[in-house]
Amino acid sequence: MTTLHSNIDESFVHLTTTPRVIEERVSFTEFGFFKEYYVDNKYIGQHECEKDRETYGYPGRVVETLSEDVFLNKGKKIKKGTQVTTIVYPLNGPKI
Repeated sequence: MTTLHSNIDESFVHLTTTPRVIEERVSFTEFGFFKEYYVDNKYIGQHECEKDRETYGYPGRVVETLSEDVFLNKGKKIKKGTQVTTIVYPLNGPKI
């Protein structure tokens, strides 16, 4: 193996360029879902919800107009008629 700098140890280069494989796999379970609310691309808050779409995460974001007031965590409120972007994420945790 040729290197540009002669002071670099070849074993170090091998360790840093070889991908590491994690031997132990952890199983996760879904505890539920939460929905994030954005108004004008600004994060407003989130709350726990049921799964209401097949695609979740950023690819599953939806722009909608609220038909009723929404109360979020930490006491925040979004008024009826506000146009929001919502993203649903799963709540995951390791199986015990």
